[in-house]
Amino acid sequence: WEVLGGAWMQTGRNERDVMGSCFNPYTKAPESAHILWKLNTGLGGMRGGEYGNQIISGAPAKVIMLGRVYYMRDGIHCVDLRTGEELWNPPVKASGSLFALPAGTPSLWTTSGAMFSQYNAFTGALMKNVTGPGADLRIARTVMDHNGIFYVSIYDVNSQFLSLTKWNSTKATYAGGWKSGIIWETKNETLNIPSQALANLLVWQEGGIIFMSPNGGQYNAAFNDTDGKLMWDIKRTDVLGFEGAGGVAQGIGFAPGSSDMKIHGYDMLTGEEVWESEPATEPWGAFCAYQAGVAYGKYYYGSYDGYLRALDVTNGKTVWKFYSGDSGYETPYGTWAFYGNPAIADGKIYMATNEHTPTNPLTRGNRLYCLNAETGEYIWSIMGCQGQTAVADGVLVASDGYSSYMYAFAKGETKTTVNAPLTYVP
Repeated sequence: WEVLGGAWMQTGRNERDVMGSCFNPYTKAPESAHILWKLNTGLGGMRGGEYGNQIISGAPAKVIMLGRVYYMRDGIHCVDLRTGEELWNPPVKASGSLFALPAGTPSLWTTSGAMFSQYNAFTGALMKNVTGPGADLRIARTVMDHNGIFYVSIYDVNSQFLSLTKWNSTKATYAGGWKSGIIWETKNETLNIPSQALANLLVWQEGGIIFMSPNGGQYNAAFNDTDGKLMWDIKRTDVLGFEGAGGVAQGIGFAPGSSDMKIHGYDMLTGEEVWESEPATEPWGAFCAYQAGVAYGKYYYGSYDGYLRALDVTNGKTVWKFYSGDSGYETPYGTWAFYGNPAIADGKIYMATNEHTPTNPLTRGNRLYCLNAETGEYIWSIMGCQGQTAVADGVLVASDGYSSYMYAFAKGETKTTVNAPLTYVP
């Protein structure tokens, strides 16, 4: 039964081998744009009047677990995955990133710089608070494995990398605070890695290596998952800067170069470059989405040049690429940019065209696409400025920035009425 349903535990979903791969291998996934339900998650639309073209929109972060969708909007909301009915919205106004933990007593975690909080997944009741690393610090990236182990990269208020911490949420207590759950902590005092050099965090659990790729810098680094010791850190002098989400698979870490518009593959044990991809399309191929996918031996990434690409993880060769189309003057890029997180499951990849910093008003023409993950063949699409996609238990969930509605796509009840000629022969 596990191949038919598995939780989507965070924005990048935990796959047991690669954390942050945006891949759910334990579910079916919709092959049509049939809308199972929609739910208004907040105000949406243009303010108008004295406020001009300013818009209200949002795509709340979400996870799926045990037939429920959880999302953040002025607190945690719990929705029935099959009907869209809201089951609870407790008065606790949680904030930060959201994680689901099916193991043991199913629970939810929210994280922020000042506090880590755990909630009962069935009632929303607060189970415990753990004082975080400090309100004057900033958590740059956080991922969680299926046992409640967090990997947290911490910055100061000036975005200077301070430390990488492996933290056991099940061991931490309110009285003991953040330090009671620390398994190990690697501080930058001995590394001296520049600001923004290690913004993206990926964990290759099978190989026991943590790969950190840059977001605006030139460094890559790898850490030992057992003790947190630095394995290597290398400044890439041939790349003026990296931008966007990396990935990791089969012992290779991937990092998008913004200056040369290529994806670079690095040996996780040594840091040596083993391949580089063909360049993306000038000039907007220099900016990639901040979430990428890894599945089926491929690395999937979208960029502002309007392409969603699949690369062979072993050699960086392009397996396929899909183009969103010419946008004319509707967008500054001449195409619709792929942005947000992909959701990969059941041989399909779902990804929407969107933007890092949307214009006011939102550009028209954005769509959510479903493609064959092996070939890139178009399966279906639907209008919407969709974001924060998640797929589990056969249902794809996405949030539309145009309307502030959350949509669920899946097989469901369909009614067809046919009226035949109302005559007969006696």
